[in-house]
Amino acid sequence: MGCAARPFQRRRLMKQVQIPRDGSAVRPAGMDLPAPGPANETWLARACEMIEHTALGEWAFDPRKDLDVEPEPLRHALAKLMERVSTLLRASEHAALTDPATALPNRVGFRRLVEAAIHDGAAGATVASLIQLSLDSFKKISDRLGYAEGDRLLQLAADRLRLMADLFSELHPQHSRPVIARLGGDEFAIFIAGEVPASDLQDLAVRCLQLIEEPFDLGGLGLPAAISASAGIARMPEDAQDFERLMAKASLAMHEAKASGGNRVCVCHPQIIELARARARLEAELRVGLQRGELEFAFQPKLPTAPHTRPSAEALIRWRHPEQGLLLPGAFLPLAVESRLIVEIGRWTLLEGMRIARKWAEQGNACLLSLNITAQDIRQPDFVDFIRASLAQTNAPAELLEFEITESMVMEDSPLLAERLLEIRSLGIRIAIDDFGTGYSNLARLLHLPIDCIKIDRTLVTDIVGRSDYQTVVRTFVNLAEGLGFDVIAEGVETTAQAALLRGMGCHALQGFAIAPPLHEVDFLAWLEEPYMANAYLPRAR
Repeated sequence: MGCAARPFQRRRLMKQVQIPRDGSAVRPAGMDLPAPGPANETWLARACEMIEHTALGEWAFDPRKDLDVEPEPLRHALAKLMERVSTLLRASEHAALTDPATALPNRVGFRRLVEAAIHDGAAGATVASLIQLSLDSFKKISDRLGYAEGDRLLQLAADRLRLMADLFSELHPQHSRPVIARLGGDEFAIFIAGEVPASDLQDLAVRCLQLIEEPFDLGGLGLPAAISASAGIARMPEDAQDFERLMAKASLAMHEAKASGGNRVCVCHPQIIELARARARLEAELRVGLQRGELEFAFQPKLPTAPHTRPSAEALIRWRHPEQGLLLPGAFLPLAVESRLIVEIGRWTLLEGMRIARKWAEQGNACLLSLNITAQDIRQPDFVDFIRASLAQTNAPAELLEFEITESMVMEDSPLLAERLLEIRSLGIRIAIDDFGTGYSNLARLLHLPIDCIKIDRTLVTDIVGRSDYQTVVRTFVNLAEGLGFDVIAEGVETTAQAALLRGMGCHALQGFAIAPPLHEVDFLAWLEEPYMANAYLPRAR
């Protein structure tokens, strides 16, 4: 093939060279070509070389060659090219339809498989079932372990679902083999064509959840809590007539399972659809309510047990719904978490809390105000910058603010959490651990976090009067906290007997209905003036 090939432009080549249908050669007009012969490469030979190079991903062609040659080399080169192109197309199609982390069909591939199965069914009489499954709290676990280990966890979960599909086929050979896919994130789907009794379908879903609950081996990396999953079931034609509606109905049932606490199976039924519509309406109303300023605080006092101690209060969020009245957090915060409104609500909480703390200080009520922050708040890249800007905007005294985080957040052992808490503490804001004693956190980790206070959870307080073991646990926590220099607050104090016992154990403050329920701002300020607050540390503004 003697001479070096020159780069070519495809459009120009197509205009210069045309090959008739009968295979005869036609010289491009105006081209001075050498005479044919063994000493000269023909155009067709160079065309074969071009095709072979193309098959290797290289483009090199010079059309100024002789065209006289037998067509067999061209057919051979074309066969090699088409084999290469077909291989690339098959690989490209497989990649487009397959989830790279689990090697399961992705959403697009799953849709093709399901629609093909539906199309194969008798017209108007297609019968099928779909289970949609989601891992509970996967994002929290993935954030703690990192993306690589998160993908590994998804791979192991996918392997267990494959194992369950094999077992289902062995137990029920009369049914079609389940088709498993990863829809994205932590969501999987299981499709079965044909008639499957409701009991068999329910059993398959429950077994999948049970298998997910088994401990995962991630190369020695421990998980912060047991992994669970939630599943929703929808059937065709009862719940839907096509793929899109079937997916939507199964998704509704799955989210109902999550909303009900997770680690359960829900079957699609009309009540679930109505509940989903009601949640959608409430979410839309919550978005509007945020803009209209319908959120507000109630303030639950924390009574100091020692004289000359600064009183404090926890700001508890409420939603004054225009039609339903005052809604407690349980009625709308879970919905806010699902819809990502929780971050916007968190920003409102910080700004409004700082504004109130500044107002109280200006009025002479130097009361410590506790604000609840969530994991979603802390994960925002600009979280600390937002706090700095809010302090500057409101001119709030940082020393009168306390941020409460839950013990479960501490258990995540996230480097980001420690970093953010250190930055917050450096601004002069106190840090408290809420719900302490429920998660059996690593006590040594407390030494590495800038903690000012722990709040003994109400579950340990409720039966403390009649349970000596609870008394031992709480007394241990109090002694531990004092040794580490933390304040201790007991929450959920409902009776005077509990209050007396906890005071005697050395708790620095008490919170609960035995002290005062959550109060409107005016009522809380009046509470500060009660006689039993006379010895509290309340410096007055001059």
